[in-house]
Amino acid sequence: GIQEPAERILAHIQALAERLVASGTTVALSSILPLREPDNWNRFQYQDKIVAINAELAAYAAAHGHPFLDYHAAVRDETGQLAADFARPDGTHVTFAAYRRMAEVVRPHLL
Repeated sequence: GIQEPAERILAHIQALAERLVASGTTVALSSILPLREPDNWNRFQYQDKIVAINAELAAYAAAHGHPFLDYHAAVRDETGQLAADFARPDGTHVTFAAYRRMAEVVRPHLL
């Protein structure tokens, strides 16, 4: 979960990506979504950590030739939070409108 050290989260994602590539699978990495305050699980405290992990994921994707799907940028508002239109009342889960917006991000990468 997001409460794990950032290095551990990144290591797990990178190891999985490398395994998939080794098996012949095409890999695309995506960002972790922003949160909206208040959230039901007190995860908003990790907002800056999410931004930092996303930057590392984007750099890793670029260095390894993987597409990076920046859902975070697509659904955040001007304050960096999950936009109100895309947030369920719990501050963590997203609405159907958010999924539609994220589909716009992934669409150019579909075969």
